[in-house]
Amino acid sequence: KMQTDLFKHGKENNNDSQIFYDKNKTRLSGQAVEVYRYLVKGNELSNENPIFSNDSYKTIRCGHLPRRIADIKEVGFLINSIRKESGFVTYFMSKENIEFNRELEKKITFKTK
Repeated sequence: KMQTDLFKHGKENNNDSQIFYDKNKTRLSGQAVEVYRYLVKGNELSNENPIFSNDSYKTIRCGHLPRRIADIKEVGFLINSIRKESGFVTYFMSKENIEFNRELEKKITFKTK
């Protein structure tokens, strides 16, 4: 968490860049939004088999799960992870993180690319 805070500057060097930054700081790809929605329901995802079904029962294969997780975390959402002995990582949200993330959802607007 500390490292993320270090690199989030939040201030651009000119007005046009600042406007663009502000518009896009909560922007997630459609796939990142789907991953977030799946995890916030208490589900788990692993980079061993990053396939899941969304609310419309559409099967989604996440192209690069670690990058989608990083995108979600950059917006400010909390996600837990466990590295298995196999080297694969399982991502999930604890009950506390789900509560925190639900509150954060109320304060931001999901913008998809």
